[in-house]
Amino acid sequence: MGWSSLMARITAGIFDFSGVMTTSPLDGVYDYEHSLGLSKGRLLSLIIGDHNSDGDDPWHRLERGEIPGTEFWEQLRERAAKELGVEIALDELARSFLKGYKPRPRMVELVRGLRGRIRTGLLTNNIKEFGGFWRAMIPVEEIFDEVIDSSEVGLRKPDPRVYVLALERLGASPEETFFVDDFEANVKAAKDVGLTGITFTDEDSVIAEIERLVGPKV
Repeated sequence: MGWSSLMARITAGIFDFSGVMTTSPLDGVYDYEHSLGLSKGRLLSLIIGDHNSDGDDPWHRLERGEIPGTEFWEQLRERAAKELGVEIALDELARSFLKGYKPRPRMVELVRGLRGRIRTGLLTNNIKEFGGFWRAMIPVEEIFDEVIDSSEVGLRKPDPRVYVLALERLGASPEETFFVDDFEANVKAAKDVGLTGITFTDEDSVIAEIERLVGPKV
């Protein structure tokens, strides 16, 4: 299939939030781990569990809105002491998440420029208590036609049902839609549903690929 026929059928695009529309908040956690004398990834693994799946890890339940943040953080403190032998300070951990966590202006402008050309959706695994914060980082309501927040809908990536829900909200079919995420497992799940998957590696290549898929402005 040539580019012309592919471009003609793209009518919607779905974007991840953290790591795509913004930088990743995970790098700061690695610094906090180091300050606690932990090897890279040990604390992060305790916090988020298996990020390549959707199961009953406490983080997964938190992002589905099944447990409140206060319960999660208290359990995390207890698990860190028991399993890692460290005492974590939740305020310091929160600051580590926010370290270097900032919008990607070029991605914001890309999505803004797509409005009117295709339908745009934001599909984010997120936490209910953080809603006011992350929504204020970029003009979410201004640039996206639909916002699907895992903590509001009770589904999270890579559960295939959340991609189907996003498509329904956008009024688009899988073959007409692309999906961008920085986690390969989430991209693979989108491809399994029938979407065109794009793994975010860097802004230049992702922006160029999306512009090829969508085609020139009319």
